[in-house]
Amino acid sequence: MVPRIKRVIPLPDFHLETEFLDGTIKEFDVHPYIQDFEMFRPIKNVTFFNTVRVIDSGFAVAWNEEIDIDRYDIWELGKTLASQRV
Repeated sequence: MVPRIKRVIPLPDFHLETEFLDGTIKEFDVHPYIQDFEMFRPIKNVTFFNTVRVIDSGFAVAWNEEIDIDRYDIWELGKTLASQRV
């Protein structure tokens, strides 16, 4: 089972650092979403990209009501930086 997201930090070059409730930290590259999906194009604006936040009690991260990424995508496609399963 994929744990919920605890926090998200925008990083340079359209990456996200995402910490899950189990202590796992993943780095997620948003570039493929920006390139492949029209709805993600507005986050090419760095100021807007940096407004990312955790939503739905940790089930996703979002920039607004239309642009979000599910925790499963981040968990499966993100690069694990630290794992501290409790």
